[in-house]
Amino acid sequence: MPTFQPTPDLTVHYEVDDFTDPWGRPATVLMLHGNAESGAAWYGWVPHLARRYQVVRPDMRGFGASTPMPRDFPWTLDRLIDDFVALMDRLDQRRFHLVGAKIGGTIARSLAARRPERVATLTVVGTPPPMREGAAERAPELADE
Repeated sequence: MPTFQPTPDLTVHYEVDDFTDPWGRPATVLMLHGNAESGAAWYGWVPHLARRYQVVRPDMRGFGASTPMPRDFPWTLDRLIDDFVALMDRLDQRRFHLVGAKIGGTIARSLAARRPERVATLTVVGTPPPMREGAAERAPELADE
């Protein structure tokens, strides 16, 4: 069960699945899970991907075997993006394929936008479209919720 500490108050658990030929240099796929899940949510994809790619499945901070976060933790996309970039730095992966589901897709989309030099491809699954300024005017019923 590999772990690393990007900050003193956080231990991130992750799995690396790699069944590629040992003499090759496979591309890496970073898979980000949704809310109330863990990296185990991607386990069903391992047989399909890990023979060809190195698959990295982290548990986002506060989920799975990673450090629980206090109720008043100031969640930000930047903080989550920094966690995943630090993980890929630790694994010496400068450029990688990025897959995210649900909130993991939102994080993946933001990571790709903020760090495009790191992301070879982006795949999002079941991820809501980004809200833009003016969305409340286009859908006033959402503004009150």
